[in-house]
Formats: sequence, structure tokens, C-alpha cells
Amino acid sequence: MIPRILHRVVPLEVPPLFDEWWGQWKALHRGWGYATWRDPLNPDEWELGPLFERCATGAQLAGLVRLEAVWRMGGVYVDMDMEPQLPIDDLLDNACFIGTEDGAILTDAMFGATRNHPGIRACMDRLLDGYWSDNPSDTGPRLTTDVLRGRSDVTVLDREAFYPYSWEEPHLAAEAFPNSYAIHRWNHSWKDWQA
Repeated sequence: MIPRILHRVVPLEVPPLFDEWWGQWKALHRGWGYATWRDPLNPDEWELGPLFERCATGAQLAGLVRLEAVWRMGGVYVDMDMEPQLPIDDLLDNACFIGTEDGAILTDAMFGATRNHPGIRACMDRLLDGYWSDNPSDTGPRLTTDVLRGRSDVTVLDREAFYPYSWEEPHLAAEAFPNSYAIHRWNHSWKDWQA
């Protein structure tokens, strides 16, 4: 069972709306643990720390930290631009879950796993083995899609769970998605957050 811990990775300054959503996550999940991993982070304290200096964007750094934090502790990671809708307790019976944004790409803006889950470890190992370019997706959706797709120990949730509309579509009010656990608002905050 996935531990009741919510994780987020944020820059030094967090926009007020995202802090408000974090408060909503906590209200929906009372009694859980909550972990905020805030930049700057000491790379010496992380197995993936030697890769921190290669990060050109906050998205790349967040990708590294979220993987290792969930692998170490277990729990559920949520991007700061995930607007909460419903409690996610019923997802905790999975060994690992992740959502798809389009039926093909497994996006890591929200995922959960047991402590030391082998799929999350495989993502970390792939990074440590040199899976990297200047594309921010290399520590995010490209990586999680390449490594986690097709694994029997990973549950892939349909688009409605977290990504009811794509980054190219207009944003709609939360009421338009009553069955979504959360709504990824595609803020692209990483474009302005340099690691």
C-alpha cells in the first residue's frame, strides 16, 4: 500500500494560488504526512544529487527530486499546478500509479508509489546511467513513459484522472471535470524557474 504522504517540489517563491491549492490538498487528506522539497537543495543529500548541476530548468531539478523522494519514502507526488478535486485514498491500494495525458504519454505531474518501488528505482537508474539531454522532459514525461509503460506493477490511470484537457486546449472551470481527482493546469512554471 502506498503511504499517506503528499510530496511537492517548489522553487524558493511559490505563487499564492499554488500555496492555496496545497492547503486544499491537505484539507482533502487530513492525517496524512506532507513533504515540501524547496529549492535550493543540497545535492550531497541526494543519490541523484550529482545530476543537479546538469539541470537547466526547475522542471529538470523537480523531476529528479520527485522521483527520489517518492522512492525513498513512498507516497504521492503532486505538481504545484495540480488543482485538487477529490480525495485520492482509493488509489493507495496500487503499488504504483501514474496518469496519462493523452493515452500514450505517462506524465509525472502526479504519481504515487510504495517505498522503494522497482519502477521508480528503474527511472532513477536510467538517469544515473546517462539518460539525459537538454530536453526538460528527460527527467519527466519522456523518462516515465519510456520506463514505466507496460510494467505489470504500475497502474496507468486514464486521462480524466489528472489531465482532463491537454496543454493546447483552453482551461475550463473545475466544475467541468467532476470525476477528476485533480486537474493539471499546465502552468509551465518551469519556463521561468532556472535551477
